[in-house]
Amino acid sequence: MDNTLISFGERLPSIDVVNFINNVKKMGIEFVLFSNNIKSRVENFAKKAGIDNYFWDCRKPLIGKMKIIDNLFNFNRDEMIFIGDQLITDIFFANRCHIKSILVTPLKRSEDENKFIKFLENKILKKLEQKNIIHEGFYTDSELTESYEIL
Repeated sequence: MDNTLISFGERLPSIDVVNFINNVKKMGIEFVLFSNNIKSRVENFAKKAGIDNYFWDCRKPLIGKMKIIDNLFNFNRDEMIFIGDQLITDIFFANRCHIKSILVTPLKRSEDENKFIKFLENKILKKLEQKNIIHEGFYTDSELTESYEIL
């Protein structure tokens, strides 16, 4: 949620975020919010964004709460996509759960971020860039809309 759908200082979803979530739903895709944040923040955001299924205090990259998803929903993990802005929590979690993932550029970096995690992520990203596995960058709307109609 934080830095993927909204930045840390924001509390409410933008119209773009609400439209994105609605487009996902219109395509028959279940949108599930899976956050490490506290209940009140996640619940408030989810209700304003029209998200029916949301989980808080997930403690990513630990995979314990994933059992709840497995029990509540009849999803195959090969049909899931996990979207996140952090390698150490979001993408590592998805990999541990054998779920495909999409790493997005954080909306806004916070001074309160864990400096060790930030340092470690930067090291990993540089190694991945050197191996031509991943490249951080920005894409124009026209580049995305041609291939990704859901956006």
